[in-house]
Amino acid sequence: MAAVDSLDNHLLLLQCGRGWQVGAQNTRQILRAAFNVSNEPLPSAPRTLVVVKRPNNHPRHIDNHDEIVKALTQTFGPQSKYKLDVVVFDSDALPAGKTAYADAADKFSRALIIFAPHGAGLSNILFAPQDALVLELLEQSGDLNLCYFNLAGHLRMAYRVS
Repeated sequence: MAAVDSLDNHLLLLQCGRGWQVGAQNTRQILRAAFNVSNEPLPSAPRTLVVVKRPNNHPRHIDNHDEIVKALTQTFGPQSKYKLDVVVFDSDALPAGKTAYADAADKFSRALIIFAPHGAGLSNILFAPQDALVLELLEQSGDLNLCYFNLAGHLRMAYRVS
C-alpha cells in the first residue's frame, strides 16, 4: 500500500493492484489542487520528459542512468524536433526549499513523457497531464507488479513497459 501524504489532515491511500479508478481520479484532483497544478499544462510552459532516478544504493538503481539521460536529451531534448525539457526527478537531490511533492508537482505537471524504473516515484503520475506517456522499466524477475500500469489506465494515460 502506498500512502500519498496527509493533506489537511486527510490521509489518502491507494492500494496497488486493485480496482480504484474513481479513487485515483479523485486523488489526482485533490493533489493537483493542493499544489496549484492546472488540469492542462500551460501553453507557455515547456513540456518535459521526466526521468525518475533511484538512489544509488537501491536494488532497482539503474547503473547507466546518466548515459540514459544523455541519450534521451539528444533524442527528445530542446535541440531535437520534440523540443522537450529533459528533467530528472530525484527525491534525494531536491532543489533548495522544495519538498519532494512540490518538486514532483512542478516536473510531472508539464510531462509529455515519464521514464522510470518500477517504484514509488511512478506514483507521481498523479500530477501528470492525461496526455503524458508513461514508460516503465520492469525487472526481469518472476514477480510482475502491474500497479502503475493499472494506475496509468485508471488515469486514462498511455503506458508502455520495457
